Amino acid sequence: PTDASDIKSFKGAKDEIRKLRETLQLVESSTNYDFFAQPEKNLAALAQNQDGDRQGIFTFEANNIEYTKKTVTKSKETRKLILDSMPHNAMFNRCTPLEIADIADAFEPVYFSADSVVIKQGDESGKHFYIVQNGTLEHSIIRAGKERILEPFQRGSSFGEIALMYDTPRVMTVTACEDCKLWMIDRTTFRGIHQYHTRKTCNSNADILKNISIGGKKLEEVWTS
Repeated sequence: PTDASDIKSFKGAKDEIRKLRETLQLVESSTNYDFFAQPEKNLAALAQNQDGDRQGIFTFEANNIEYTKKTVTKSKETRKLILDSMPHNAMFNRCTPLEIADIADAFEPVYFSADSVVIKQGDESGKHFYIVQNGTLEHSIIRAGKERILEPFQRGSSFGEIALMYDTPRVMTVTACEDCKLWMIDRTTFRGIHQYHTRKTCNSNADILKNISIGGKKLEEVWTS
């Protein structure tokens, strides 16, 4: 529980703080931290940070972390389209409402003309996730040398989510059947937002732990004595 009511001893509290510190170190050291793996699998950061477009309207500090919020102007209808599409992807299931709002704000528009290839199967440079606003896109997969055409993507559809989590080749080819307008977010921006909110949550949990009283003393007093 978030109020740490399950902690009954100093040893339990110290173990919890140790886990929080390990998580904070990883979040601080790499935006390629695998936020979706089990905690014990995150004892090593993955790759070096990647530079990305971090355009933002304002910068502020929360819990001593500098964070640049990226906000791209969009209509209420478009924002709702993005928010309605996100729950269909499991990677957003563990995001908090505030985190979801920041992710939606960061999506930016991109246009593709008819017959343009948006992503290509096997491409190792993919780093964007897309949501369709207007237009129809064909997507296909080649397996055992045979191409399989799947149901087309239309308004509200999304694709490319694996690129936000892992640096792996694209698993399908997506081609615009007509002029299309999509909304996209890149891996660096997504992980930067997730990093910020994860760090903020860890700091909040640490503050709760400091104020736990065991044996008439607050944990913070015992920890620093």
